[in-house]
Amino acid sequence: MHGTMGEEHCLKIANAVNKALSLKVPIVIVFESAGLRIQVGAHAMNPVALIFNNLAKASGQVPTIAIMVGVNSGAPAYSAALMDFTIMVRSSTMFITGPKVIEKVINEKNDIKTLGGTDVHASITGLASLIAENEPDAFNIAKKLLGFLTQPSKLTLDTVNKKSKSFFRNHTTKAIDDDMYAIIENVFDENSFLEIHKQYAKNCIVGFAEINNTSVGIVANQSAVMSGAIDVNASKKMYRFLQICDAYDVPVVFLADTPGYLPGKAEEHSAILGVGARILSVLANSTNSKVTIITGKLFGGAYAAMCPKTLGADYVFAWNTAEIGIMGTEAAVHLLFAKQIEASKHDATFIQQTKDAYKTQYLSPEVAAENHLIDGIIAPAETRKIIIKCLKSLEHKASGQQKKRKIITPMG
Repeated sequence: MHGTMGEEHCLKIANAVNKALSLKVPIVIVFESAGLRIQVGAHAMNPVALIFNNLAKASGQVPTIAIMVGVNSGAPAYSAALMDFTIMVRSSTMFITGPKVIEKVINEKNDIKTLGGTDVHASITGLASLIAENEPDAFNIAKKLLGFLTQPSKLTLDTVNKKSKSFFRNHTTKAIDDDMYAIIENVFDENSFLEIHKQYAKNCIVGFAEINNTSVGIVANQSAVMSGAIDVNASKKMYRFLQICDAYDVPVVFLADTPGYLPGKAEEHSAILGVGARILSVLANSTNSKVTIITGKLFGGAYAAMCPKTLGADYVFAWNTAEIGIMGTEAAVHLLFAKQIEASKHDATFIQQTKDAYKTQYLSPEVAAENHLIDGIIAPAETRKIIIKCLKSLEHKASGQQKKRKIITPMG
């Protein structure tokens, strides 16, 4: 019956979710369903709402993963949106209303792929956390994901990423700074990074990795895309991932390299103020361990979004080449010294000297350290060692804290 959901079908799922919640074990649901069975009528309405109720209550208490393996319409798609992670097999689809009903109601023609295929949910809606090539791949991804969320800390101070030292030694700071993926690969355990929402808001990177065999979440700016500026979609991606890490007590490492929030009418009208504020709210109310490493630029409102000490970071370190301040050099110099530049007739030497002086006086990590914004200045090659030491010192942070239920807001 195309996996359609009747009264007993819904009650079986709702009861299984409730039992898993009472036993404090993760929940994985494999969906391939055309939704509620029309001929059942009102009998299935309350049972399906019970699924939604139980999934909403489970999220943040135990990890919940939806695996979409076929066509999913209505109730199963809604259920997946309530869960912590949605893994879509590449051939799968999900939507509230199918193409035939849409055409009948509003005379709009669609095929299932353009309506709710994996590309749509990976890059446009952000509802697909991960894409699997096939069903076995989906189950392997779910297994890896659960490993990050449930394994106990095994942190030691004596193992190294063998590639790390040679990478930082053999690359210029500029080359390193332009490739956040290379930084992640060479700071954390080799081949351990599992990126979440990879195709959505590529100016921001979130995901899980291991460092000395201990799970961490990573939130990083990708300067290769939009210079790493934070926009509405990146904000959605960040705040939801941070909620998940906090709910399951996964430490988060922030790798900051951003010029600020993306300006413009489109962003303002998309409520960047409200969506961006959600990041600040999550950080202010989170209790998990947080370490921030400033690898490049960190300007303006994005300073708060990338977890400074005043918004909950346990430690903040900056590379010796980092720049931290209200505004970047180019814009600031032409605002602050407009008259002097005009008087010099836009002399290139004068402008460059002014820029150098501005960087030294306002943006250098030494100034940030003097003003207690950061705990220390490090060379790029020290990054892995510093993160491990910070996390080691925070291993017992959660002891004595009363565990409160954390709400994970659906993506959007």
